[in-house]
Amino acid sequence: MFLRGAGFVILLRIMLILLMIHLIIPSARPANVVGPQQCTNGFALASYHSDAVSCKTSQNVIYDCKVSQCFATSDTSQHAKPYSEFVFEKCHRIDASDHPTKSTSTIHPAEFYPTYNEKNWLEIHGSPPLQPGRRRYQCYTSEAQKLNTNRPWCVGCSLPPT
Repeated sequence: MFLRGAGFVILLRIMLILLMIHLIIPSARPANVVGPQQCTNGFALASYHSDAVSCKTSQNVIYDCKVSQCFATSDTSQHAKPYSEFVFEKCHRIDASDHPTKSTSTIHPAEFYPTYNEKNWLEIHGSPPLQPGRRRYQCYTSEAQKLNTNRPWCVGCSLPPT
């Protein structure tokens, strides 16, 4: 059965309206959203009360992500460990004279940056889990401190606006 006359014109108008709606209304997913990213070379929360985070990959590309979409491991499924469970262990707090203390702590990082030198350590800004504040720490990434070689993963990230 073919439409003729007025029926055909109405069908064409409906199809044109649907096409225009599809082209005009932006997609719920921004065009520059990328797949899972491992924050190998840096991670920085905007603040403890913000969902915004910067994730720097091993290719030194910085992505804008949401901490609510970041995870403690490469498992980014609905059953994954959230970023709130990501920690570095046996970290030394940096004292006022810029030296590491002898005592160590487990730290949930608000930000970290690897330092590639013979000592293999990370500079961390964060605090022990469930403690407020942001302090400076040094965490080693040797074979003995294998956990400290882990990096968070984020999904739904996008390139920052240019």
